[in-house]
Amino acid sequence: MLHLRNVRKSFYGVEVLKGINFDVQEGEVHALLGENGAGKSTLIKIISGAHKVDSGTLWISGRQIVPPYNPKMAENLGIATIYQTFHLVPHLSVAENLALSEFTSNWSGFVNWPQVYRHARTLLARINFNIDPRLRVKDLSVANKQMVEIAAALSKNLCWATSPLTFRPPRIFAKIGKSSFPVGAGISAIK
Repeated sequence: MLHLRNVRKSFYGVEVLKGINFDVQEGEVHALLGENGAGKSTLIKIISGAHKVDSGTLWISGRQIVPPYNPKMAENLGIATIYQTFHLVPHLSVAENLALSEFTSNWSGFVNWPQVYRHARTLLARINFNIDPRLRVKDLSVANKQMVEIAAALSKNLCWATSPLTFRPPRIFAKIGKSSFPVGAGISAIK
């Protein structure tokens, strides 16, 4: 599913990634651990298209990734990244946030609200997160916002999370990797 071979990345002459080889197969759950500055976030940013590699190869679902590779391409390939900072729209509902990347309207151009709420309930149910999808994100606790971010990532094939994840998410990732994540998916948690 994901293969990195001899990936190198430097910033201002300082080599951060030194020949990294890494594989994620279907259904696997990984944790990348290391001290601050070890290159964990840099590796995730390369996989998610936010940084380009200096050298080495990246393969996703059997396809070699060549420049220009960017976050939108990564998303189209099924890669989702949950960053430390939230990427939710506070004044929208949980359901609206979950539908942003694939917001649907019917033939008349109007939003198909029943479909939006069904989709949200399906994603939330995958992680056993019982919350009203009509709630505004701004009214949620930090832990609940993290759960919404995780639910949003579930529609992708490969999910990355950077620390700090509090409360339930690490256990949720382990469960998702074993059962409720899409077929062919992999998950990695970065701490």
